[in-house]
Amino acid sequence: MLPARIEHPSPTLEPGARPVSESRMLPPHQSKMERVTGHLAALSADLREWTELRVDLVKRQIEGVQAKIERLEHYLDAANLLIPAAVLALTALFFLLVTIALGIGALIGSVWGGFAILTLLLVVAAVVLGWLGMRKVREAQAIAVEAKKRDQGDRIRDPAALRESQAASARNAAV
Repeated sequence: MLPARIEHPSPTLEPGARPVSESRMLPPHQSKMERVTGHLAALSADLREWTELRVDLVKRQIEGVQAKIERLEHYLDAANLLIPAAVLALTALFFLLVTIALGIGALIGSVWGGFAILTLLLVVAAVVLGWLGMRKVREAQAIAVEAKKRDQGDRIRDPAALRESQAASARNAAV
């Protein structure tokens, strides 16, 4: 059996059936070769402009990295003064804590008791700070998980986005 004969072709398949805006029409006095040459010249100009913009972007990224390296070099140059300053500050903190422990010991009449009380206070402070820090981390993680769930839920509920993601997956699979 022969296929049915098509009496009227689909208007979407006929190039002349679709109206073209004036801004997209080429001047009628150009030949096909002139039109192709014009398109190639415009494409070449666009490609050149895109390449120049990419080169400028890479230059700016390199400048940013160079600025960070220069700052790091400044810190490294000052390290011969900053490291001893940090060591002296830690030593001073140690002596301050010993002085506080001796002072507490003098108040209660027992040197080892002063050190024990100060040690206990430092441990309690460390535990409280650690607990507060872990609570903050858990809250931030919960917020991030909730945002991720909400984002996934929005993508699933939006049919247009779902179709778009399926089409993108199909395109990627075809490539």
